[in-house]
Amino acid sequence: MNFTPTDEESMTYLTIANITLLTSLYTNGFLNSDYYRNMRWRQSLENVSIIKNILEQRGLDNPSMMLMQMYGLFVLPKELLGAEYEGLCKNGFDTLIIQKQKGVQTTYQNEDSNNLQSINFYRHIRNAISHARYDYYTLDGAAYVRFKDSSSNNTQQFSVDILTEDISDLCDYLCNTLMEFVNNRILRRQTNCQEN
Repeated sequence: MNFTPTDEESMTYLTIANITLLTSLYTNGFLNSDYYRNMRWRQSLENVSIIKNILEQRGLDNPSMMLMQMYGLFVLPKELLGAEYEGLCKNGFDTLIIQKQKGVQTTYQNEDSNNLQSINFYRHIRNAISHARYDYYTLDGAAYVRFKDSSSNNTQQFSVDILTEDISDLCDYLCNTLMEFVNNRILRRQTNCQEN
């Protein structure tokens, strides 16, 4: 019996496929390819000129693309797949963030900037992305992103700084974990069906 993915699982697969495609295009120098230089566009010539100028200046790994990728890897899975995925993903993600972070501030209750294991980085960064609370800045020639979260009454604050070049490692981890989660979920349904 061959199980097809649920609508939520299909949307998750499509998100991973799109992110992987865009990342691969960037990694393989798509903007320098003959295909890109000669491709047909669906926008007006004036708009194409503007779009090409932006892409050539900022590249495919620009802040907007990073935000779209991270939205697809943080916010959509929670909405589509629920808390089970978040629980699976959190510990490995938090461990990776602890290794990659370049500065952390928190005033959240039960969290301590001197004890990074006490911080729920996954939740804070997901909140920052879903509410567009992040800044990009450059310091000593290095580009950073600062994710910010706050409680609903702004009495508790959180921020973490990460090199923008490390965002791809975070996205790779999330893509792999998300794909494994959906694959295993489908496999469990197949196994349960065969047992019944």
